[in-house]
Amino acid sequence: MQEFSHSPANGTVVHTYEDIMKCCSTKGAAKFFSKNSRRYARTFKRKGLDKAQQVLADGLSKLGIRGNSVLEIGCGVGGLHISLLDAGAVTAYGIDVSAEMVEKAKEFASERGHANKVSYVVGDFLEMNGNLPVSDIVIMDKVLCCTYRPIAMITETAKRTKKYFAVSYPSSRFLPRLMFSTSEYVGKVFGWSFHPWYHRPELLEEEIRRADFSEVFSERTWLWQAKIFVKK
Repeated sequence: MQEFSHSPANGTVVHTYEDIMKCCSTKGAAKFFSKNSRRYARTFKRKGLDKAQQVLADGLSKLGIRGNSVLEIGCGVGGLHISLLDAGAVTAYGIDVSAEMVEKAKEFASERGHANKVSYVVGDFLEMNGNLPVSDIVIMDKVLCCTYRPIAMITETAKRTKKYFAVSYPSSRFLPRLMFSTSEYVGKVFGWSFHPWYHRPELLEEEIRRADFSEVFSERTWLWQAKIFVKK
């Protein structure tokens, strides 16, 4: 593994490439999404779920939401899991790296009358996975493209899923692939603290199946691939 080091007055500190990427990815993502939390909240309040979220919500509705618990990783302002509570889910738990996003989610949950059904935590999912509830439905909407560790995310998510794993990520179509790959390259070149990542969908899906899930729902928007897998 590549290493980076510097020598301050009190000694030499060595950082691995993974340490640096973890710091940049988590802190950069928290800063980016906190800065845009008000915009995301306004959009949800005015328009409701975006297309990819609506696809996942519709797919889960067909499979059965009522009576299920929900864990949403990278919950943002909470639109998706709050909509599932509206549709009959009994409890929800949201985690996000952005404290401002979580505050907006709390506000929406309260406005919809779900304050007593939902809990939130601010932090990195991979750092606190063992402290999160095992849930019937686990959602990662547009999360895998925000991390350089998608396989670890999938592996740990599988441990928290009783029934359905709902996920969305950039599709394999030419334009989404070009957009995300270009943004990833530019972000690396200019050292952005946060940038999206393009991961090959077939590799993500292979890892999900390896975790003992089978696909039960699939639909695409022009940008996103939305899929739902069921625990075998």
